[in-house]
Amino acid sequence: GEWQKNSPFSWQSFMSVWIAMRVLFSQNPDALQRAYYSDLRKLADDSANRDLLVREIDVTRPEAVLIFGKTAYDQYGRVFREAGIDRDRIYYIYFPCGQGAVPKHDPRAETLLDCRKRLHDYFESCHGA
Repeated sequence: GEWQKNSPFSWQSFMSVWIAMRVLFSQNPDALQRAYYSDLRKLADDSANRDLLVREIDVTRPEAVLIFGKTAYDQYGRVFREAGIDRDRIYYIYFPCGQGAVPKHDPRAETLLDCRKRLHDYFESCHGA
């Protein structure tokens, strides 16, 4: 919950995200390479951060976007829509931390399971097309 000044991701944060990604993409592991996922806040300056995000979208051209954190989703979801990514392909989960990936420990983790189903349905529909 604290700003990490010296690195974008601590080991604990990395492991939390890794666990969440295993849950989210367990049914579609190959789709992980076709999705953009991030907490989106990489630079302290809002304008510079938004510019970096626009450049990342241009380079990655993701099929789906997974945003870590409802606040980041509210702040930056529009950037993805303006880049031409369909609103139905922009998802969020609460930032995965500790037991947050397990619904019995964190009721908000239901968002994680709902997101997993929506991602699975989307990637399955693409595979069949």
